[in-house]
Amino acid sequence: MTTATLTWIGLGLYAVVAAALAIRGAKRTATVASYAVGGRDLPPWVVGLSLSAQLTSVATFVVNPGLVAHYGLAALLGYGVAAGFGITVGLMVLSGPFRETGARVMALTIPQWIGTRWSRRASASPSRASRSASSRSPRSSSSRSPSSSRASLGVPAEMVAAGILLYVLLAMAMGGATAHAWINAVQAIVMLVVAVLLVGTAVGQAAPFGGVLARLAAVNPSSPPP
Repeated sequence: MTTATLTWIGLGLYAVVAAALAIRGAKRTATVASYAVGGRDLPPWVVGLSLSAQLTSVATFVVNPGLVAHYGLAALLGYGVAAGFGITVGLMVLSGPFRETGARVMALTIPQWIGTRWSRRASASPSRASRSASSRSPRSSSSRSPSSSRASLGVPAEMVAAGILLYVLLAMAMGGATAHAWINAVQAIVMLVVAVLLVGTAVGQAAPFGGVLARLAAVNPSSPPP
């Protein structure tokens, strides 16, 4: 079985699961509020996995390991310890007050939350601008993903880009926030499987932890010494 065939099978399975979740989310969406923020009845593990998927990107699996290989222990501590610790503390400190305020003012968007929280319409404008700027992320992803998946799928990059944009638009238009959270949770599970496979492959090719450090030192002298 070729790589293209395996890729199409995996992509097809993911599309079926995402479509089912989008339809499920559409059935649970009755108002604009439930479409924008969901029904507030999602299981905690779904919320956690969804957030993990939003905080994770291709850089987590491709760019960051290269930076760790180049800069050594400092980069490993930065990406593996400091970043995770900072995100965890930030969520623990800010999530409760953020949700409490959002429920009190009935905010459906971040700009509305900011403007209502401080009772100033002008304060919502910078947030609207930042949200507009953040739309650059899906645009850039839709331009990079076709280039990286063209060889695996065996189709032109333009068709891949059109398929990605159309599918994401339809899924989000149908299911709203509920479908978005569940689909992100599925993505997080896929990422977790990939991470386990990567770590398992590395462990299988190296001795215990000391051997890993020795291999890093052999690749780059700036890596931590064994």
